[in-house]
Amino acid sequence: MHRTGLVTNTDLVTVDNHGIVCSARIDQGGEITKMSPAQTMVAAPLKTGLSWNFDTAIGQAKVHQHYEVTGEEDVDVPAGKFRAFHIRAVQTAPNRLSIGGGESGGWGGS
Repeated sequence: MHRTGLVTNTDLVTVDNHGIVCSARIDQGGEITKMSPAQTMVAAPLKTGLSWNFDTAIGQAKVHQHYEVTGEEDVDVPAGKFRAFHIRAVQTAPNRLSIGGGESGGWGGS
């Protein structure tokens, strides 16, 4: 993850037929934090309307995030034509943040 031009953490992920799952993160100082439970970052198989939740605790703070595939389209890029999916993520605890779903990008308060 990049924030203001700096790498703030690196996710350790698994990609399989269930999607993309983060099992741990490495912070700027090299410290590894295991995700318990592991975080489903992208569920599979992707299709419009698919949704999933992620609930965990970081220290004393409870975290709740909801993800939803809001649409899909074909995109043409220099590497070829690909099917793209729009994913909206909303975090409601410990504070409200959202990303995706047609917004300008990046986590922002809402």
